[in-house]
Parts: sequence; structure tokens; C-alpha cells
Amino acid sequence: MFDAWRDRRLVRRILDGDRGAAERIVSAHYGRTFRLLHHLTGGAEAAQDLTQQSFVRLWQALPTYRGDAVLSTFLYRIALREYAAWLKARTRPGGAPTAELTPAREPAAPGPDADAQTDTLALRQALGALPEEQREAFVLCHVEGLSVREAAAVQGVPPGTVKFRCFAARRRLRGLLSGEEEGRGEGEITPGRDRRRPNLGGVKEAQHES
Repeated sequence: MFDAWRDRRLVRRILDGDRGAAERIVSAHYGRTFRLLHHLTGGAEAAQDLTQQSFVRLWQALPTYRGDAVLSTFLYRIALREYAAWLKARTRPGGAPTAELTPAREPAAPGPDADAQTDTLALRQALGALPEEQREAFVLCHVEGLSVREAAAVQGVPPGTVKFRCFAARRRLRGLLSGEEEGRGEGEITPGRDRRRPNLGGVKEAQHES
């Protein structure tokens, strides 16, 4: 409740022309919005463009902000709409959307950093193979750390729907990353015979309720 009250005051200051308040919002939310869109698009360039566009839309929508949700939720809703429009534009007629995965520029040297890089790329590829609603729910809850209720507010669905989407996403990710599931279409990975299962990190059984 306090956060929503604080955000309403901040928005009023922005609408009154306070540039410092606008800079505070950008500083507080730009990085998380970019990270969300990077995980969803799989590409830094697309995420950068969509993040900038999301903030343009945010400034345009600020007069309609009533404080029924914290500003980060309001912004995430805008970011998901921008992402959905981007995804629709990239969808081939009669086909599936292509994932903009960003591979490493050159092979990484052996060691813990290389393992982490491999894990990150494998997870990003696997996320690209998920149905869109499952991918969004998983990233919101397990990457961005939103509660089920917060993610439900962003996606505009009941909390139970978010729980089911996260459960289905985790189950399929485990299959993809352990090599138990074959790629079924463009953008999905086909596990190799010797693929090592990456550490899923945020892939947890427990759901966050609040």
C-alpha cells in the first residue's frame, strides 16, 4: 500500500514537470524492465528497443495511472504489450515465431565462468521453446522474483492460472535441459547426446504467495 501511495506522489510530480522524479523512475525500473524483455525476446538489441518503447508508452499513460497497482506492475503490463506486438510482427504466416537467441561470440575458456555462460545460453534457448504465456509467467516469478499475485496482476489472470503456467513451464524446462524432450519446431532446442544439465537456479517447486 505504501509503495502505491509513494508511486502516486511520484507520478504527480512527473506530471507537474519534475524531471528529477522522471529520472528516479527510469533509474529504478529501467534495468529490471530490460532484463524481463531480454529473457522474453532472447536478444539484447530487441530488449533495448522494447524497453525504450515501453518507457515512451509509460510517459504517455501516466495521466491514467490511478495507483491501483504499484508502478512497476503498471510498467510490466506495458512492457508485455510491447513484447506481444513485437512477437506478432515477427510471426511468420502459418508458422511459429522465431527466437532471437544471442550465442556467445567465441568459445569460452574452460572454467566456472564458461559453465555459467553455457547454462545461461541453454536456459535462454529452452525458454524460447516454451509457450508464450508459460514463458512470461516463469520469467516474472522465477527470474524477476515477483509473487504469484504480482505476476497475476501483470498478466491479468487469476493467481491459480499463474501457478499452473509456472508448473507447466518448470516441467517442460527440466525435460528440455536434461535432454529428455526433442525439439518440436523452429526456435526449440534439440538436446545433444552429451548435453550437461544446467543449473536452473530459479526453477523452484515452491510458489511465492505474497
